[in-house]
Amino acid sequence: MMMRGASIGDLKDILGHADVKMTMRYAHLSPAHKRAAVAWLAGLARPVDNAVDESAGARRADAREDSAAPAR
Repeated sequence: MMMRGASIGDLKDILGHADVKMTMRYAHLSPAHKRAAVAWLAGLARPVDNAVDESAGARRADAREDSAAPAR
């Protein structure tokens, strides 16, 4: 049901569970469904301004260089 778009709350109500924790115990999503959800989230994280993205990339590059430098 959830892989067809129903929410965990909908499923909880239909099954008559008092707590969503019980529903979560039995809600098993396929790996493909989980990958699709992550891909959807990745699409939401795209920056609006390229300048912001470039400065973030520069910060990541600086951090990689710092972590690659031997400790003195």
